[in-house]
Amino acid sequence: TNFIRLADYMLIDSLVMNANSAIQGIADVLLYPKPETEGARERRLAKEAAAKEWQQLQIDAKKDKEKAKELAARIAAKEEEEKKKLKAKLKKQEEEGTLGQE
Repeated sequence: TNFIRLADYMLIDSLVMNANSAIQGIADVLLYPKPETEGARERRLAKEAAAKEWQQLQIDAKKDKEKAKELAARIAAKEEEEKKKLKAKLKKQEEEGTLGQE
């Protein structure tokens, strides 16, 4: 029975050491990740730059869209003002009886 206890203890001890070494390997990977290579760093930086550029393009497009709406509103207001002036001029000419004599 002592021999069985010794074998059992040795088996348990080896399983615990094996599990501890596996856990230590995982912890090393998590705590001290492998530094990125130069190529990976360049790809990551290029990706980040492209994302920033895309974001800026979207912001610029939104601003341009707002400017276009503002410009369209100003043009519509000017056209409306021109129509009012023309109507007033026609009305004035009708009242004076000089319509079509210009």
